[in-house]
Amino acid sequence: MNRKIKFRAWDSFYKMMIHSSYKDFSVLSEFFKELEDRKDNDCKIMQFTGLKDKNGVDIYEGDIIKCSLATEPEDKGFICLWRNFKWEFCNVRFKDDESFNLTDFDYLTVKTEVIGNIYENADMLTSEK
Repeated sequence: MNRKIKFRAWDSFYKMMIHSSYKDFSVLSEFFKELEDRKDNDCKIMQFTGLKDKNGVDIYEGDIIKCSLATEPEDKGFICLWRNFKWEFCNVRFKDDESFNLTDFDYLTVKTEVIGNIYENADMLTSEK
């Protein structure tokens, strides 16, 4: 398997996303050291899934994706989560509903688009009444 190991982190103190710029796994610890040194040390780490959307954008844990085939208005998007030892996607509006697992990852690269993430686009997570 030739998947890139990449991380990003949401710094809740500065309200900014920090991307790992390290290409070599052996120096990835520098990224985590940098996060520890940040003020308030409240960073949420997210891993790259190894998948890309239809525009070639990397899909990370915590991303919100929109499926071009969604037919229901409540399908605002799906949150990418690492759960039960696999990547799962749960509905933004109905988080407690059963999530779906993708076994056909080619589907993601053709039919989905990253439209935000749970930290920078928290407004997407609120239910409209």
